[in-house]
Amino acid sequence: MSAPDGGEGARTKALIPSASVLLLRDGPDGLETFVVVRHRRSSSFAGMLVFPGGQVDPADDDPALHGRCADLDADEAARRLASRVAPPPGPLAWHVGGIRELFEEAGVLLARKGGDWVVPGGGVPSLEEMRRALHEGSIDLLGLARENDLELAPGALSYFAHWITPEQVATRFDTRFFLATLPPGQEARHDGRETSSGEWLRPGEAIARYRRGEAQLVPPTFVLLSELARHADASAAHAAAVAREVTTILPRWFSAPDGTTAFLYPGDAAYDGGDPDRPGPRRRLVVRDGLFEEVVAD
Repeated sequence: MSAPDGGEGARTKALIPSASVLLLRDGPDGLETFVVVRHRRSSSFAGMLVFPGGQVDPADDDPALHGRCADLDADEAARRLASRVAPPPGPLAWHVGGIRELFEEAGVLLARKGGDWVVPGGGVPSLEEMRRALHEGSIDLLGLARENDLELAPGALSYFAHWITPEQVATRFDTRFFLATLPPGQEARHDGRETSSGEWLRPGEAIARYRRGEAQLVPPTFVLLSELARHADASAAHAAAVAREVTTILPRWFSAPDGTTAFLYPGDAAYDGGDPDRPGPRRRLVVRDGLFEEVVAD
Protein backbone atom coordinates (compact mmCIF):
# COMPACT_ATOMS: atom_id res chain seq x y z
CA MET A 1 0.00 0.00 0.00
CA SER A 2 1.10 3.57 -0.55
CA ALA A 3 -0.09 6.93 0.67
CA PRO A 4 -1.22 9.56 -1.82
CA ASP A 5 0.63 12.85 -1.96
CA GLY A 6 -1.78 15.38 -0.49
CA GLY A 7 0.47 18.31 -1.37
CA GLU A 8 2.11 20.84 0.92
CA GLY A 9 -1.13 22.81 1.28
CA ALA A 10 -3.00 19.81 2.68
CA ARG A 11 -0.24 19.14 5.20
CA THR A 12 0.02 22.74 6.43
CA LYS A 13 -3.63 23.85 6.32
CA ALA A 14 -4.87 24.97 9.73
CA LEU A 15 -7.13 22.63 11.64
CA ILE A 16 -10.68 23.79 12.38
CA PRO A 17 -11.52 23.22 16.07
CA SER A 18 -14.86 21.41 16.30
CA ALA A 19 -17.06 19.79 18.90
CA SER A 20 -19.67 17.09 18.40
CA VAL A 21 -22.14 15.58 20.86
CA LEU A 22 -23.46 12.03 20.89
CA LEU A 23 -26.85 12.60 22.48
CA LEU A 24 -28.12 9.48 24.26
CA ARG A 25 -31.31 8.12 25.76
CA ASP A 26 -32.54 4.74 26.95
CA GLY A 27 -35.11 3.42 24.47
CA PRO A 28 -37.43 0.42 24.79
CA ASP A 29 -34.85 -1.81 23.10
CA GLY A 30 -31.73 -0.31 24.63
CA LEU A 31 -29.39 2.60 24.06
CA GLU A 32 -30.34 5.11 21.36
CA THR A 33 -28.47 8.10 19.94
CA PHE A 34 -29.79 11.11 18.06
CA VAL A 35 -28.33 11.41 14.56
CA VAL A 36 -28.88 14.02 11.87
CA VAL A 37 -28.37 14.11 8.13
CA ARG A 38 -26.35 17.05 6.84
CA HIS A 39 -28.26 19.11 4.30
CA ARG A 40 -27.22 18.54 0.69
CA ARG A 41 -26.09 22.15 0.44
CA SER A 42 -23.85 21.93 3.52
CA SER A 43 -20.22 22.82 2.94
CA SER A 44 -19.02 19.79 4.92
CA PHE A 45 -20.34 16.20 5.11
CA ALA A 46 -23.30 16.94 2.80
CA GLY A 47 -25.81 14.07 2.88
CA MET A 48 -23.93 12.27 5.64
CA LEU A 49 -25.45 10.77 8.78
CA VAL A 50 -23.59 12.48 11.63
CA PHE A 51 -23.84 13.50 15.27
CA PRO A 52 -24.84 17.11 16.01
CA GLY A 53 -21.78 19.33 16.04
CA GLY A 54 -19.71 21.95 14.32
CA GLN A 55 -16.96 24.52 14.60
CA VAL A 56 -15.93 25.91 17.97
CA ASP A 57 -16.31 29.69 17.69
CA PRO A 58 -14.14 32.37 19.37
CA ALA A 59 -17.23 33.44 21.34
CA ASP A 60 -17.29 29.99 22.95
CA ASP A 61 -14.12 31.03 24.80
CA ASP A 62 -15.64 34.21 26.25
CA PRO A 63 -14.88 34.43 30.01
CA ALA A 64 -18.33 35.96 30.58
CA LEU A 65 -19.91 32.88 29.02
CA HIS A 66 -17.67 30.63 31.09
CA GLY A 67 -18.97 32.44 34.14
CA ARG A 68 -22.34 30.93 33.29
CA CYS A 69 -20.89 27.41 33.55
CA ALA A 70 -21.77 26.31 37.07
CA ASP A 71 -20.60 22.69 37.05
CA LEU A 72 -17.22 22.80 35.27
CA ASP A 73 -14.28 25.21 35.32
CA ALA A 74 -11.34 25.58 32.94
CA ASP A 75 -8.94 23.53 35.09
CA GLU A 76 -11.31 20.57 35.32
CA ALA A 77 -12.14 20.89 31.62
CA ALA A 78 -8.42 20.69 30.80
CA ARG A 79 -8.04 17.64 33.05
CA ARG A 80 -10.94 15.92 31.29
CA LEU A 81 -9.47 16.61 27.88
CA ALA A 82 -6.13 15.29 29.16
CA SER A 83 -4.26 18.00 27.31
CA ARG A 84 -3.12 21.57 27.69
CA VAL A 85 -5.15 23.17 24.96
CA ALA A 86 -4.11 26.79 24.58
CA PRO A 87 -6.66 29.45 23.61
CA PRO A 88 -8.16 29.75 21.12
CA PRO A 89 -9.95 27.62 21.94
CA GLY A 90 -9.36 26.88 25.58
CA PRO A 91 -10.46 23.60 27.20
CA LEU A 92 -13.80 24.97 28.38
CA ALA A 93 -14.51 26.41 24.93
CA TRP A 94 -14.67 22.90 23.45
CA HIS A 95 -17.41 22.01 25.96
CA VAL A 96 -19.34 25.25 25.44
CA GLY A 97 -19.07 24.81 21.68
CA GLY A 98 -20.54 21.34 22.04
CA ILE A 99 -23.47 22.70 24.08
CA ARG A 100 -24.14 25.44 21.53
CA GLU A 101 -23.94 23.13 18.52
CA LEU A 102 -26.19 20.57 20.19
CA PHE A 103 -28.80 23.26 20.82
CA GLU A 104 -28.52 24.72 17.32
CA GLU A 105 -28.74 21.38 15.50
CA ALA A 106 -30.81 19.19 17.83
CA GLY A 107 -32.78 21.72 19.90
CA VAL A 108 -31.53 20.24 23.17
CA LEU A 109 -30.13 22.71 25.69
CA LEU A 110 -27.78 21.49 28.40
CA ALA A 111 -28.61 24.20 30.92
CA ARG A 112 -30.24 24.60 34.31
CA LYS A 113 -32.42 27.26 35.87
CA GLY A 114 -32.56 27.44 39.63
CA GLY A 115 -30.67 24.15 39.82
CA ASP A 116 -33.15 22.23 37.65
CA TRP A 117 -32.87 21.23 34.02
CA VAL A 118 -34.47 23.71 31.63
CA VAL A 119 -37.82 22.39 30.42
CA PRO A 120 -40.43 23.92 28.12
CA GLY A 121 -42.70 26.15 30.19
CA GLY A 122 -40.26 26.14 33.10
CA GLY A 123 -39.98 29.91 33.37
CA VAL A 124 -38.30 30.33 29.98
CA PRO A 125 -39.53 30.81 26.40
CA SER A 126 -39.94 27.65 24.35
CA LEU A 127 -36.65 26.04 23.43
CA GLU A 128 -37.63 26.24 19.78
CA GLU A 129 -38.19 29.99 20.12
CA MET A 130 -34.79 30.43 21.74
CA ARG A 131 -33.11 28.29 19.09
CA ARG A 132 -34.76 30.34 16.32
CA ALA A 133 -33.44 33.56 17.87
CA LEU A 134 -29.96 32.04 18.04
CA HIS A 135 -30.14 30.97 14.39
CA GLU A 136 -31.34 34.40 13.30
CA GLY A 137 -28.54 36.11 15.18
CA SER A 138 -30.86 38.28 17.27
CA ILE A 139 -29.16 36.86 20.37
CA ASP A 140 -26.05 34.85 21.16
CA LEU A 141 -25.58 32.08 23.71
CA LEU A 142 -24.34 34.49 26.38
CA GLY A 143 -27.29 36.80 25.86
CA LEU A 144 -29.68 33.87 25.92
CA ALA A 145 -28.22 32.65 29.22
CA ARG A 146 -28.33 36.11 30.79
CA GLU A 147 -31.82 36.95 29.59
CA ASN A 148 -33.25 33.70 30.96
CA ASP A 149 -30.99 33.39 34.02
CA LEU A 150 -29.57 30.07 32.84
CA GLU A 151 -26.51 28.14 33.96
CA LEU A 152 -24.85 26.10 31.23
CA ALA A 153 -24.01 22.49 32.13
CA PRO A 154 -20.73 21.49 30.45
CA GLY A 155 -20.20 19.07 33.31
CA ALA A 156 -22.95 16.93 31.77
CA LEU A 157 -20.66 16.18 28.84
CA SER A 158 -18.44 13.08 29.01
CA TYR A 159 -15.34 13.28 26.82
CA PHE A 160 -15.47 10.31 24.46
CA ALA A 161 -13.13 10.67 21.47
CA HIS A 162 -10.72 12.94 19.61
CA TRP A 163 -10.34 12.73 15.84
CA ILE A 164 -8.25 14.81 13.43
CA THR A 165 -8.94 14.77 9.69
CA PRO A 166 -6.21 13.03 7.65
CA GLU A 167 -3.49 15.23 6.19
CA GLN A 168 -4.51 14.55 2.59
CA VAL A 169 -7.92 16.20 3.01
CA ALA A 170 -8.21 19.86 2.00
CA THR A 171 -10.54 20.92 4.85
CA ARG A 172 -9.34 19.48 8.14
CA PHE A 173 -11.13 19.32 11.49
CA ASP A 174 -9.80 18.82 15.01
CA THR A 175 -12.90 17.35 16.65
CA ARG A 176 -13.62 16.45 20.25
CA PHE A 177 -16.60 14.13 20.71
CA PHE A 178 -18.68 14.17 23.89
CA LEU A 179 -21.53 12.09 25.29
CA ALA A 180 -24.64 13.71 26.77
CA THR A 181 -27.90 12.25 28.04
CA LEU A 182 -31.17 13.85 26.92
CA PRO A 183 -32.37 16.07 29.82
CA PRO A 184 -35.80 15.18 31.21
CA GLY A 185 -38.67 17.06 29.60
CA GLN A 186 -36.76 17.99 26.44
CA GLU A 187 -37.11 16.63 22.90
CA ALA A 188 -34.58 16.45 20.09
CA ARG A 189 -35.47 17.96 16.71
CA HIS A 190 -33.21 18.66 13.73
CA ASP A 191 -32.89 22.30 12.71
CA GLY A 192 -33.99 22.12 9.05
CA ARG A 193 -31.15 24.50 8.18
CA GLU A 194 -27.85 22.65 8.22
CA THR A 195 -29.59 19.31 8.72
CA SER A 196 -32.41 17.86 6.63
CA SER A 197 -33.57 15.18 9.07
CA GLY A 198 -32.94 13.77 12.51
CA GLU A 199 -34.00 10.69 14.46
CA TRP A 200 -33.23 8.44 17.39
CA LEU A 201 -31.55 5.19 16.37
CA ARG A 202 -29.94 2.30 18.14
CA PRO A 203 -26.25 2.42 17.15
CA GLY A 204 -26.46 -1.04 15.61
CA GLU A 205 -29.43 -0.02 13.47
CA ALA A 206 -27.57 3.03 12.18
CA ILE A 207 -24.71 0.78 11.10
CA ALA A 208 -27.17 -1.69 9.54
CA ARG A 209 -28.65 1.13 7.47
CA TYR A 210 -25.18 2.05 6.31
CA ARG A 211 -24.47 -1.53 5.25
CA ARG A 212 -27.79 -1.63 3.35
CA GLY A 213 -26.82 1.53 1.49
CA GLU A 214 -29.51 3.59 3.22
CA ALA A 215 -27.11 5.94 5.03
CA GLN A 216 -23.69 7.45 4.43
CA LEU A 217 -21.09 7.56 7.21
CA VAL A 218 -17.65 9.05 7.63
CA PRO A 219 -15.00 7.01 9.51
CA PRO A 220 -15.38 8.67 12.95
CA THR A 221 -19.16 8.23 12.92
CA PHE A 222 -18.85 4.57 11.93
CA VAL A 223 -16.28 3.82 14.63
CA LEU A 224 -18.11 5.71 17.39
CA LEU A 225 -21.43 4.07 16.52
CA SER A 226 -19.66 0.70 16.75
CA GLU A 227 -18.34 1.63 20.20
CA LEU A 228 -21.74 2.83 21.41
CA ALA A 229 -23.31 -0.44 20.28
CA ARG A 230 -21.31 -2.24 23.00
CA HIS A 231 -23.22 -0.48 25.79
CA ALA A 232 -26.63 -1.44 27.10
CA ASP A 233 -27.70 2.01 28.26
CA ALA A 234 -26.66 5.65 28.60
CA SER A 235 -25.28 5.16 32.11
CA ALA A 236 -22.94 2.40 30.93
CA ALA A 237 -21.76 4.52 28.00
CA HIS A 238 -20.95 7.47 30.27
CA ALA A 239 -19.14 5.21 32.74
CA ALA A 240 -17.01 3.80 29.92
CA ALA A 241 -16.23 7.31 28.67
CA VAL A 242 -15.09 8.46 32.12
CA ALA A 243 -12.91 5.37 32.56
CA ARG A 244 -11.26 5.41 29.15
CA GLU A 245 -8.06 7.18 28.16
CA VAL A 246 -8.88 9.04 24.98
CA THR A 247 -6.29 8.57 22.24
CA THR A 248 -6.05 11.19 19.52
CA ILE A 249 -6.80 9.52 16.20
CA LEU A 250 -5.18 11.06 13.14
CA PRO A 251 -5.82 8.41 10.48
CA ARG A 252 -3.19 7.79 7.81
CA TRP A 253 -4.61 6.79 4.47
CA PHE A 254 -3.23 3.99 2.33
CA SER A 255 -4.25 2.42 -0.96
CA ALA A 256 -3.29 -1.03 -2.26
CA PRO A 257 -2.72 -1.92 -5.91
CA ASP A 258 -5.93 -3.96 -5.88
CA GLY A 259 -7.93 -0.85 -5.00
CA THR A 260 -8.42 -1.69 -1.32
CA THR A 261 -8.02 1.36 0.90
CA ALA A 262 -7.41 1.63 4.62
CA PHE A 263 -7.22 4.24 7.35
CA LEU A 264 -4.47 3.37 9.82
CA TYR A 265 -4.70 4.46 13.47
CA PRO A 266 -1.98 4.98 16.10
CA GLY A 267 -0.85 1.57 17.32
CA ASP A 268 -1.07 -0.08 13.90
CA ALA A 269 2.12 -1.85 12.80
CA ALA A 270 2.38 0.40 9.73
CA TYR A 271 1.16 3.68 11.22
CA ASP A 272 4.64 5.23 11.30
CA GLY A 273 5.63 3.83 7.93
CA GLY A 274 6.70 0.54 6.44
CA ASP A 275 4.78 -2.30 4.87
CA PRO A 276 1.15 -2.33 6.06
CA ASP A 277 0.98 -6.05 5.27
CA ARG A 278 3.78 -6.99 7.65
CA PRO A 279 2.87 -8.94 10.82
CA GLY A 280 1.99 -6.89 13.85
CA PRO A 281 -0.85 -5.09 15.59
CA ARG A 282 -3.79 -3.98 13.49
CA ARG A 283 -5.62 -0.72 14.28
CA ARG A 284 -7.25 0.22 11.01
CA LEU A 285 -10.45 0.85 9.12
CA VAL A 286 -10.47 -1.07 5.84
CA VAL A 287 -12.77 -0.20 2.95
CA ARG A 288 -14.04 -3.31 1.17
CA ASP A 289 -16.69 -3.15 -1.54
CA GLY A 290 -17.30 0.45 -0.59
CA LEU A 291 -18.01 -0.31 3.09
CA PHE A 292 -15.97 0.22 6.24
CA GLU A 293 -14.69 -2.73 8.24
CA GLU A 294 -12.83 -2.10 11.46
CA VAL A 295 -9.83 -4.38 12.04
CA VAL A 296 -8.34 -4.54 15.54
CA ALA A 297 -5.89 -7.31 16.40
CA ASP A 298 -2.65 -7.81 18.35
